[in-house]
Amino acid sequence: MKPKETKEMIENSLMKLKWLYWDREQRERDMGKLHLAIRGLLNLVEDKAEREGYRALLDTYRVRTGLSDLIVLALSTFDHPLTPTQIRDFIRDYGSEASEQQNLLQSIHTTLKRLEDDRVKEVVNKSGEKAYQLMRLGERMLRILKGTDSMYAERVGKRMERLNEIRRIPFEQREE
Repeated sequence: MKPKETKEMIENSLMKLKWLYWDREQRERDMGKLHLAIRGLLNLVEDKAEREGYRALLDTYRVRTGLSDLIVLALSTFDHPLTPTQIRDFIRDYGSEASEQQNLLQSIHTTLKRLEDDRVKEVVNKSGEKAYQLMRLGERMLRILKGTDSMYAERVGKRMERLNEIRRIPFEQREE
């Protein structure tokens, strides 16, 4: 197989994977938004037994997303860096099974440290607190290719960012 054909196969497969990922992510976000909306509406139900019945029913439909994915989701939902406490509050309100963990905040700190290697960077927010945000793909490439020519790493990162910017068109509907 020629190198050009190999790259095309990889890029086509990545686009299909990207579409499937976005589809899954959108479903999970929709479920989380419904959880948030229902939790807000529960406060309007006057009958305590009925309200608790609804809450129990809602809790049977937990969002099944792992802690790492929830942290990334929280960071991608907001356009500003989040503190670990803000991330914890997002996870609790989101309706995830992960929110039931003991020491959730400690688990968030541990996961953030692990994610700092390749997905997340620590910053200082406007209030002067330690916060986190997602790294751009180019920043990730610079970290991954540390020790390599930085101009090369930046070029590769920009190319990957362009590939990642392709519109969210279902794979089956894309033009070849």
